[in-house]
Amino acid sequence: MDETATKSSEALASLLSQETLWRRIVDNAPAMLWCIDHQGMPVFYNQKWMRFAGLSDGCDLGDAWISKLHPDDHDWVLESSGKSLRKRRSIHLEYRLQRFDGEYRHVLDMGEPQFDADGDFIGYIGSTVDITEQRKDATELERTNEQLNRTAREITWLNELNDHLQVCKTIDETVPILKRYGGLLFPDASVSIGLISESRNVVEPFVSWGESATLNRMFSPHECWALRRGKPHIESPCESGSLCPNTKTCSIKFGYACIPMIAYGEVLGVMNVCFHNKGIEDETRGGLNSCLAKTTADQTALAIANLKLRETLQHQSTRDPLTQLYNRRFLLDNLDREVCRAKRDGNTVAVLMLDIDHFKRFNDTYGHEAGDIVLREVGSLLRQSVRSVDLPCRYGGEEFMIVLVDTDEASGIARAEDIRKKVSKLAIELGRKPLGNVTASIGLSFYPSDADTIEKMISTADQALYAAKAAGRNRVVEFRSMVSKGNETSSKVVSASALPHVGFGSNQGLSGIVN
Repeated sequence: MDETATKSSEALASLLSQETLWRRIVDNAPAMLWCIDHQGMPVFYNQKWMRFAGLSDGCDLGDAWISKLHPDDHDWVLESSGKSLRKRRSIHLEYRLQRFDGEYRHVLDMGEPQFDADGDFIGYIGSTVDITEQRKDATELERTNEQLNRTAREITWLNELNDHLQVCKTIDETVPILKRYGGLLFPDASVSIGLISESRNVVEPFVSWGESATLNRMFSPHECWALRRGKPHIESPCESGSLCPNTKTCSIKFGYACIPMIAYGEVLGVMNVCFHNKGIEDETRGGLNSCLAKTTADQTALAIANLKLRETLQHQSTRDPLTQLYNRRFLLDNLDREVCRAKRDGNTVAVLMLDIDHFKRFNDTYGHEAGDIVLREVGSLLRQSVRSVDLPCRYGGEEFMIVLVDTDEASGIARAEDIRKKVSKLAIELGRKPLGNVTASIGLSFYPSDADTIEKMISTADQALYAAKAAGRNRVVEFRSMVSKGNETSSKVVSASALPHVGFGSNQGLSGIVN
């Protein structure tokens, strides 16, 4: 009997010891543990859960969990847990639960349905884990990844911007490219670019995009702080008052950046960026935005500087420096193109060879300075007297050639006569001293009626010019009319065999023979 009682006592002690052990394990587990019955009513929370919620032992557990739910999560959490309860499926919920200090924390509930030996559903055993810090880390990681993806896209757009700017032939061609990629690079900002004029005393609007232009007016470079300092000027919304006058046209609620555009040591203009989001308020994003603006400004400045240099070199290589007319090389290259086009379209091309009468005498009498004035004035008159499609050229010395595109014979003769009359009315002055008037002789030839090649066109126009000189100067002679006179013209002017050979590639022309 005593032995039986002893065994019973030992079994009870062992059971109590095991229960104590399991209670200790449950209460000190690194997770908040709970148990609910088949109706969803809580029957147990471990000590960690009770401490988290700020509940004391012996309190009513019925509404403890529900009362701690965040108001915005209350309805959907109850609905979701109810569905799991009815379908006897696992619980997996993320929601906000109020901690003992009143702060709502993000938690993850995981519960598994429990069944007795007969297979009847008896409730759930589950755990609650505070995942607030993990969510913060995940949010920060997501934000970092988003920023990395954004930076990668910006690098791609910058490379594409640079590639497109490199193939532009004129500065105006950069406008649609800047608007396209500028909108991608600065989706939440208004951006404007102004370029300094050739006189260097004013900044002129060039291109803008975004909700509202931040730089839509002309202003002096001295008004811009970025141009004054020669480095970016940034104003954030936390700063009281604005320093740069350009910010008056931009709301700096979320920041303003003014970036000087510098290339090859020369300040070309300024790029103004007015931010419409909170990007610049954040230290990291604000720095990235400013860096992006500077990179964009630098690439644009370099492209514009290269285009300006290209235009200068092209102008120097195709223009005569004294008269600003096309030079001989440019004319010959383009005359070939115009002849091919006329042949294809069945059109007529007129070639005028103009020579200033008695230019050598004028030059010897009044000096080379006066001679240069005559050449400049005649060149200016020719530029104003032709269409944009025509090709006025200084052919050599005092000789000029004008190619009139798509011009029939009647129109060509009329325009040649008009130019001759205008030249005769030019009033030449040197230091306000009148030097008298000059006249010009013009030879006229047409493609394809007078010549079917470039060499013959120039040669026939030259012959017509020689005939105009021989006939008394200050007149227009058409090659066809000269030839139609036959022997009569030859006897009065000069025989065809006596004409000098002046063709493609000739440097002297007729100026050295007849002035």
